[in-house]
Amino acid sequence: MNSENVLSTEIGANLDENRTNLFRSYIKNYRPMVAKLINEANNKHSVLFNSMDIDDILQESIIVLYEKSVDPTFSLTSKESTFIYSVIKNKINEKIRKTKIGSNIDYDPDLDESIYEKYDKVNDNKTELNIIKLRDCISKLSETKRKVFEYFYYHNYSLKKIAELTGLASEGSATTQKFRAFKMVEECVKS
Repeated sequence: MNSENVLSTEIGANLDENRTNLFRSYIKNYRPMVAKLINEANNKHSVLFNSMDIDDILQESIIVLYEKSVDPTFSLTSKESTFIYSVIKNKINEKIRKTKIGSNIDYDPDLDESIYEKYDKVNDNKTELNIIKLRDCISKLSETKRKVFEYFYYHNYSLKKIAELTGLASEGSATTQKFRAFKMVEECVKS
């Protein structure tokens, strides 16, 4: 096996591990919310959701978030938690509509009302503007600096691995490029 295949296998293993860790964190963070919303739906609509439904709805919602995050045409306009909350609510409403008990329910504004109570439009707009500015600043970096910046801050690659991926001479070169890229982005964001 040549060194390129070993590196490719190593990167794939790291990506899989990162995805697994991310998935576990979503389960940990959002399962209580799903359980609470399903309990409310059970009480309100006499629907009998169970713990398997909790896991199914949560997994389906995480899949929607993942599919949207890899779609280059999609832009998140709210907090991630607000987005996943609305997906979960939609999945619950969908399951209610599919049951005989809930088949006559077209739309229940009370179920969706709490989404807007938790939605902080002012902060979400500021966050979105900051994200747009950050993306713009990153796009202004040279190709090498941009790759180093993204590999380090978005993919959590080691500087050694970044040097290999970008063709830089050493880990020290990657460190220098990362530092310079960070400073350039920092100055751009401040302006």
